[in-house]
Amino acid sequence: LLDKRQRTFRWDKKNYRASTPTTESGPIARAVSVASAKFDYYVRCPHCGHMQHLYFTDPDGRPCVRWPEDERDPSRIEDGGLAWYECSLCKGHWDDSKRDKAVAHGQWREETTGLELFAHLRQYKPRRIAFRLSALVSMFVSLSETAAAFLRSKDDKLALKDFCNGYLGEPWKDYQVERAEKNILALRDDRPRGLVPGGGRTACLIG
Repeated sequence: LLDKRQRTFRWDKKNYRASTPTTESGPIARAVSVASAKFDYYVRCPHCGHMQHLYFTDPDGRPCVRWPEDERDPSRIEDGGLAWYECSLCKGHWDDSKRDKAVAHGQWREETTGLELFAHLRQYKPRRIAFRLSALVSMFVSLSETAAAFLRSKDDKLALKDFCNGYLGEPWKDYQVERAEKNILALRDDRPRGLVPGGGRTACLIG
């Protein structure tokens, strides 16, 4: 209804939508998909000065938020502040303080042109623009909290969706694990049909 009411103000209307994305078919993801320009926030490495977009795992599959390889306890990682961000160029390690410094010297850049926000707006004058932001650039969310949230959610599909939406600011892409038929058939044994193996729990359904 809001969109329809704005028909009256054809030349000076503004419609602002802000929320966490849900799925690729959700309202925020759809709004971003039709934007004329999409902006991501780039930060400056405090070690080498390289400008880069922050990823939890980069497009090549390289983990960017790191923690000690022998540590898998989310609580110890979060409480001990054990996670860091690794620069994509110099491989320097950023703790939360350095991450905040990198963010303070960052800028918005357009996805396709790579231009800074206002340079792109002046040159192309897009009618619809979108901004994408994750918790990785937030001074209120530590890198260790993000790492711990991932470890707590990685084996739970619903929790992983919440991590993807709430921490990475990305729409959830549903998936299913497929198993080859031969691997499923390999689980068969010689038990007669209808015989339940021992060691399980019995449930009674009353209709």
